[in-house]
Amino acid sequence: MKLYSWIILAIPVLATAQVGSVDLSAPALGYLYDGHSKSLRAIEGVPGAAAIGEPMLLGVEMEWLVVSPNRRFALGHVPGAERLTAVRLDGGLGMAQETELAVSRPWYSPGGRTVALLSGEGLEVWTGFPDTPRRMHTLAVAGAPDSGSWTRVDVSDDGGIALVRTAAGLWRIDEGGAELLGDSFRDALLLRDSHDVVAWEDGQGLLLLRKAKANAREQWLRPEESEATGFALSADERRVLLTTSRGLVLVDRESNRVAGRWEDEPGRAASGRAEGNAVFVIASQGGESSEGVLILDGDAEVPQLMAVGRRVSE
Repeated sequence: MKLYSWIILAIPVLATAQVGSVDLSAPALGYLYDGHSKSLRAIEGVPGAAAIGEPMLLGVEMEWLVVSPNRRFALGHVPGAERLTAVRLDGGLGMAQETELAVSRPWYSPGGRTVALLSGEGLEVWTGFPDTPRRMHTLAVAGAPDSGSWTRVDVSDDGGIALVRTAAGLWRIDEGGAELLGDSFRDALLLRDSHDVVAWEDGQGLLLLRKAKANAREQWLRPEESEATGFALSADERRVLLTTSRGLVLVDRESNRVAGRWEDEPGRAASGRAEGNAVFVIASQGGESSEGVLILDGDAEVPQLMAVGRRVSE
């Protein structure tokens, strides 16, 4: 599994042992964790002149890393460790440090400061990342499908609810248990600092479910595309990047007009946002390697999709 990681300095509240550090002073659009080489690489430069740097030395081998949407830190696993490791960027120094979090795939809130991890009791929710992390509570998963069928989890920034997606439906989870929101949504996201959900339904476009309630639906965006397999939002939530069977489509939500269309990249999807408002990292086919990564600059007057080369060592 290829995971993109934006990382920072050690978390003192959770730290039990420092395991490594690296100089991360060079400016970067972001960082990629390459699952093939087990290495962290910076996307250096700016859109249009970006390149993937050499592998960074963290001092430890990371089996995997998962990036926070705020691009300030990542959580990952050192082979053999019983706890997750946190890596941060702060000034010119990055450090990896073991945390108190048990080994489990972390799922982030839209703002990136809240994390949910599956435990034996349910979804354990932590907040305050990366500066003052603390455990909040556990959301019960009674009534939800078996966790082995989960394809994605989103937790709200306040930690109050979570969304669970499976091939069979979209579920809301809170302290009272699980509720099915619908079985026809292709993709869904929680909005920042909110319990509102935006969900894609073929033939309907993007629907807004107020407070994650199935009976509180309203139209949020209805582009000319009738089908999509996924979508991503700009930081201001005014631009929507759709993944369709033909390629990528960038839609301006206020005008409901297409801002850009790229039909030579079918099957490609946004793996996260880079620095900027509507700048997206487009994962390689299969999402396992740092080869073939693209940057979509939706902030440009004319949005562009550009290849990201590799920095040549001198």
